[in-house]
Amino acid sequence: SSFTTYIGKLSEESLKVTMSAWENPPGRQVASAIPGLFNNLVALVETAYPEDNTSVLGIKQMVGRVLAQPVNRKGRYIALETLLPIIGAKALMESNECCLIESLVDGVGDRAHTAGNIATLLGKILAKRKGEMYDEAGIELKRSSKKQRRKISQGEVSISETLDYKHEKLLQSWIDLWAPHFAKGLLSKSQVRRKQISALCVPLIMTMTDGPNRGIE
Repeated sequence: SSFTTYIGKLSEESLKVTMSAWENPPGRQVASAIPGLFNNLVALVETAYPEDNTSVLGIKQMVGRVLAQPVNRKGRYIALETLLPIIGAKALMESNECCLIESLVDGVGDRAHTAGNIATLLGKILAKRKGEMYDEAGIELKRSSKKQRRKISQGEVSISETLDYKHEKLLQSWIDLWAPHFAKGLLSKSQVRRKQISALCVPLIMTMTDGPNRGIE
């Protein structure tokens, strides 16, 4: 309809302005207002497409526009973080032409000024995908007990020893999503890349494998 066409054009132009301002805000007040502006933009797109699941199409289009932004823009990653709970990790990963996880790990190693934002998004995507995989398998994702976490952190038992076969197989499938890319980065010839990934990605491993810091979830 003409309304949805208008909303589409409005959202596209607004997204351009938001991304540009996110990267180079003219002042602190504008910078602090940009996340709220983007949230309102997402809500507008959802409103434009009724509750017959076509709203997903609108959000997917927005995800595509955000992914098309230059990879060195901080706003690209903050925007994707906002869209993640709506579209889900699997759909977000499938929206990217190349391997999203690999590109994010590369981004942590390559882009110093956005590395923190990229690492935060990476952690949230992997945490979200882990929950989705458990839901798809009909398995309840339970947090290990305090005693189990202590034994794991002290090396008294491995994570797999605290899981049954189904959990262990599912956990391995999830680890396969990110472990090769983490390993590749940590074995890079570039010292700067190794340091960046070690400082920002390795802590995610502890977080995502039931370590002491579970902030990203």
